[in-house]
Amino acid sequence: MKDNEIVAFVNSCMVATVCCIDDGMPWCFNCFYVCSQNGETICFKSGQESRHAGLLSPGAQVSGTILPSTLNFAGLQGIQFDGTVVGVEQNIAAKRYCDRFPESAAVHGVYFTVDINHWKLTDNTKGFGYKVTWDPKTGFPSSLNKTSR
Repeated sequence: MKDNEIVAFVNSCMVATVCCIDDGMPWCFNCFYVCSQNGETICFKSGQESRHAGLLSPGAQVSGTILPSTLNFAGLQGIQFDGTVVGVEQNIAAKRYCDRFPESAAVHGVYFTVDINHWKLTDNTKGFGYKVTWDPKTGFPSSLNKTSR
């Protein structure tokens, strides 16, 4: 199944680059994240005083990328995603996040959850230009236009 392929890849990585909007301009940041089992959300932790923490109120639109820690041009793999920041109980988010990154419990911060609208996986290890899109809410290939994104 395509969704299992995407979730497995997302779970094999640890760092996402997330982009939000600050007064009409893009602002990107890197973060460690944890993905839900069903691939519907990612959760990350940030310092409460960080620039992006002030931009990520519930309803904020974000997009991002996830790459493996080592890159190989011929075997390029990566994820693109977009979603919406949602309000979530901090204790639930903290448990999910600290289960994956236990050392983070010692660092003060606030947790954010992104409700994923679309995932797009590029995986050249399965043939140059191999791409899979998926909408985790419907379980079907997403409506992303593969040539424009």
